[in-house]
Amino acid sequence: MKKSDLAPIRERLETLKRTSESQPEGSEPPWDHPRSLELPITQPTRTHASQTQLAAAVQALQQRSNQVGAHISPEETEAAAAPIPPTVNLHWQRLQQEAIAINELAQKQAIAIQNFKRSADRLAWSLRKQPASSGFEFEHFCELQAPMVSQITQDDHGKLVLTNVAVDLYEDERQASQTAQDIRSFSRARSQHSPHRPAGWLTLIQDPLATVETCWQVLTSTLETRSRLTPLDVVIWLGGGLIGRLALELALAALPGLWPWLVGATVGAVALALYRLLLAPRPDIAFVTRLFLALVGLALGGQL
Repeated sequence: MKKSDLAPIRERLETLKRTSESQPEGSEPPWDHPRSLELPITQPTRTHASQTQLAAAVQALQQRSNQVGAHISPEETEAAAAPIPPTVNLHWQRLQQEAIAINELAQKQAIAIQNFKRSADRLAWSLRKQPASSGFEFEHFCELQAPMVSQITQDDHGKLVLTNVAVDLYEDERQASQTAQDIRSFSRARSQHSPHRPAGWLTLIQDPLATVETCWQVLTSTLETRSRLTPLDVVIWLGGGLIGRLALELALAALPGLWPWLVGATVGAVALALYRLLLAPRPDIAFVTRLFLALVGLALGGQL
């Protein structure tokens, strides 16, 4: 700042000094009390009737202070700040403690909501394994909407703000998907930059095994999604058909008259499966899939 800019300020200060000396000692200054920089609390103000010259001087000083405010050191600013009343400070500390308690409860509630979502997913998986004829649907037991929890945040000025925050119900699914994607990317990069690659008959063995593994994963995922069957169910019904065929051959060797009954039972089972698949109001894919696996097991058992 130039010296020429300080001359008007000195003149204004001299005017204020002469005016203050003419006022009684018990009177208060006509400007507002300063505000504290530590807390966003507005101090009460008092208004007085002042002279026109004094008001103009104060306005000019305020305009000048905006220009030179950047040159004031933090120590001078803290010295100019008024102390906070003890009662206000006490209530402010209590408010901060309540904010901490609210945020802790919000965190616990968010964890409880995530546990509720996991239990709902297990219930939905259990219902998918039930036959369609049972009539149980996930919507009969639970409905998930957008949950919100309340918490306290603090803005740039230190003010506490009570707000609502949404709870992410699908965070686990996204994390699992991201982890699987990272693993695939790492495996792909490792296979591309690996200096030693299998050659000869080892490559011929690994490629068919990878193809079979991929086909098995696609088959099992399709069965689990559409027919509510697990790979264990496939093994049980297919193996049951094989064992049943061997038992039927032993029974027919002992009692040849059972053959017409066995043919009728097979035709009836196929007709029932077609009805449940094509004509029923709610097609039962799980029943048809199990019957198909059993018939395949019977056919394969005859080749042994």
